[in-house]
Amino acid sequence: LKGVSRRLAMFQVMFNLVSCAIFVPMFYIELWTGAPLMKALILTIPLELASQLAMLSILTEASTAILMLALMPLMVKVYSRLWPATAIDRLSQVEFVHSRAYGAVAVALELAALEQKRVLGVFSSYLDAVRQGRDIEALRNSIRPVILEIDEFLTEARIRYPGREMEAVNSMLAQQRLIVWLEEQFAELCADLNELPNEGATGQLRNVMVDGIDTVVLVIIDGLTSQDPEDWRTAMQLTGDRTEMLRRVRSYYTSEDIPLSDTTHASILKITNTAGEIFFLFSRLTGEIEGTRVLSAAPPTSRPTLR
Repeated sequence: LKGVSRRLAMFQVMFNLVSCAIFVPMFYIELWTGAPLMKALILTIPLELASQLAMLSILTEASTAILMLALMPLMVKVYSRLWPATAIDRLSQVEFVHSRAYGAVAVALELAALEQKRVLGVFSSYLDAVRQGRDIEALRNSIRPVILEIDEFLTEARIRYPGREMEAVNSMLAQQRLIVWLEEQFAELCADLNELPNEGATGQLRNVMVDGIDTVVLVIIDGLTSQDPEDWRTAMQLTGDRTEMLRRVRSYYTSEDIPLSDTTHASILKITNTAGEIFFLFSRLTGEIEGTRVLSAAPPTSRPTLR
């Protein structure tokens, strides 16, 4: 375990150690000296033995918890230094919508847009994991809470901003739904690519798909960040219809000149179909962004703070 997971595990270890440090000496003092401590207290409760044992457990846990609450600020500082947050831990935390401070509608949408752009950046990390032959489940588990937070933020924003302002919020919600579908398609694509043999024609196809789609993701992110309109136009051009291109790729890698099993043929068909879905969703997303241009602003140099 690393990072926050290690901290949580070590907190439980410390909880058990503190409990033992308090109640094990009390047990022996009462056993050897007859001093009325925990056993005497429990036996005074007019309940059956099973209920008395349950009360013993409750009292020991509650007493330890009270002490641990008092030690919590110190433990947080010490544990943060001993086991700093990992990149995965930082990825799972929202950076801009965590405070639920909405302010003006333009500010709220800008904050949501910055979080959405972070999610798009994770798609590139998915593909990079495929390059390295790694599973993407840890990345998925980290980005899902962020996606959920953005959903909740925009859903509440729609309630807060009725009337004409609701149209802009609806557009952002539409973008969010497309991003959610994109995440699902990327996860499916990466899982299928990881199952392809990493050699020969299938290895080449894997590299072609990873590098090609990753380029599109990076160009879109660059277009959202850049102040040059030409960069955004390039991003929109790259997300156009790629059905014919993918058909040619599929035909080449499933031709009789390349001996492949039926299972591999089916995998190639599924991969190219999923890639087509990704390009279609990217086309819808860039079109929706073009209609609002909320996402296109460059990120601030520091985290926005609303008072």
